[in-house]
Amino acid sequence: GHGLLVSKGEKWFQRRKVLTPGFHFRILESFVRVFNEHSDVFCQKLATFQGSEVDIFPRLKLFTLDVLCETALGYRCNSQTEDPAYPRAVDEIMSILNWRFFNPFASIDVLFRFTKQYKRFHQLIRETHRFTLDIINERRREASRVGEVDEDEDLRDDGGCGTRKKKLALLDILLGATIDGKPLSDDDIREEVDTFTFAGHDTSASALTFILYNIAKHPEIQQRMYDEIVEVVGPDSTELTLHTLNELRFLDLVIKESLRMFPPVPMIARHATERTEIEGSVIPVGTIVGVDIFEMHRDSDYFEDAERFNPDRFEAVREAGKSNPFTYIPFSAGSRNCIGQKFAQYEIKTAVTKILQNFTLELPSPNFEPALKAEIVLKPAGPLPIRFIQRNAAP
Repeated sequence: GHGLLVSKGEKWFQRRKVLTPGFHFRILESFVRVFNEHSDVFCQKLATFQGSEVDIFPRLKLFTLDVLCETALGYRCNSQTEDPAYPRAVDEIMSILNWRFFNPFASIDVLFRFTKQYKRFHQLIRETHRFTLDIINERRREASRVGEVDEDEDLRDDGGCGTRKKKLALLDILLGATIDGKPLSDDDIREEVDTFTFAGHDTSASALTFILYNIAKHPEIQQRMYDEIVEVVGPDSTELTLHTLNELRFLDLVIKESLRMFPPVPMIARHATERTEIEGSVIPVGTIVGVDIFEMHRDSDYFEDAERFNPDRFEAVREAGKSNPFTYIPFSAGSRNCIGQKFAQYEIKTAVTKILQNFTLELPSPNFEPALKAEIVLKPAGPLPIRFIQRNAAP
């Protein structure tokens, strides 16, 4: 399909306008409850390892997919506790897309048809489309029975790949949306919820993976974060809110610095729609311009001591009031920036806070450095093991 991520022109403008209310403060507040629930499940899973090493990226992908399924579709997939088909299909689709992206032969649609992955890819696409459309149809029937879906409803039924919790989801906003006075078709809606789910789970998992790595690598920073959490939230794993998350200022700085050094999407591209001249170099109309975010974020011209993990640099920059906003773009920039960046930030803050309330993080060795693999999303090239040591319960 052609969801928000890849659509162009008027279609992109209309879809962006329709989707923006889905990330309003009021909606995010209801999403934070989902972040809490799935973060608690994630911590329960970590506790079962009893301090042994955990390869964190694959497990974080299950966590973020659970969050996205429920917030996008209103559907509990239980990826962390079960092995349902939909999450496995999404993961396999993303693997094939990554392979196509870096394979000159397979990236051409006509030639892709001659690869063994082609048939499997389209089989998976049909399965995920059918899954999403079934949920859309069921949600339409519910809406017609009860009128508007109340975000405080907590109706449950079992079936499919898990338990459905009928809280307000992005799907509900799309079902009520119109463009030029006409409601969106089922395929229009499917494009957008699939885009949100597919694009969001790998990127958030990447961000969280490297944030937890940096926390484990820097015990003094980890202690400052824990002290702040105890002061603002308390030591117990209580329900977090937007208000309490907004008070965790040092956590903000740590997340920013980790996203600087390990941006989830290491490179973006833009299509030049007009002739442009930059420092004497002419970019003709139609040129695809690549922006290497990873290298820019580590450029010493923009960031002093750029290879050093230093969360306080962002506080110093804020106080000095001097910075070019386009030198730091972990969520892209301009009109086509990431529509879900606030969503991702609160999801990440909730997960990290819950993890630090429950565990001390350690690397297998203090000097461990993960090898990196830059696909569409930045990932560890191999296992990234972290030990999660249970904190002593408060007396």
